[in-house]
Amino acid sequence: LPISSISINPAVRFDVAPGYNFNDWLGAEFSAGILYNGLDHLNGSGSVTMDGSTTPLTVGGGGVSLTGRYLQVPALASAVFRWPGQGRWKPFLSAGFGAAYSQLFVHQIDNTITSDDMSEQFSPAFSVGTGFLWQVADTVDFDLMYKLLGVMNPEYSAFQPGVVLSNSFQFGINIRF
Repeated sequence: LPISSISINPAVRFDVAPGYNFNDWLGAEFSAGILYNGLDHLNGSGSVTMDGSTTPLTVGGGGVSLTGRYLQVPALASAVFRWPGQGRWKPFLSAGFGAAYSQLFVHQIDNTITSDDMSEQFSPAFSVGTGFLWQVADTVDFDLMYKLLGVMNPEYSAFQPGVVLSNSFQFGINIRF
């Protein structure tokens, strides 16, 4: 049976997204950011051979604890669709596509310290999001947003996780010029 997934701890995400509004209901933006998470658990069963080792580590049916970090740096072009009403609250949807640099650093699997195995990858990425804008002034909005980031098929030295999904709840400030 294969290793099924890696669980990560909740952590921090920072994004910057300059954009242009074509009209009240359609805009485009370029977003870049950084997501940093600590590793928590290797789920599933099977064996893993880390870089620099010839002996595979066997993972039992319940999985094992995992220590390290997971870093993602996405750069995406997105379309943003807003409800064009006259009120101060405006719902929106966004969808984007681009690329992401990701880095998986594994320091310890269960009680076995690795040789600080680090793998990095550039991969295609996508995002979808939804939320609400709250207009607080003529040129300033606050927003509350849910964003899903997908990094497609990165290949790290010991893991091929398929599509890596990261969920974020974000708070933002929008300034219009």
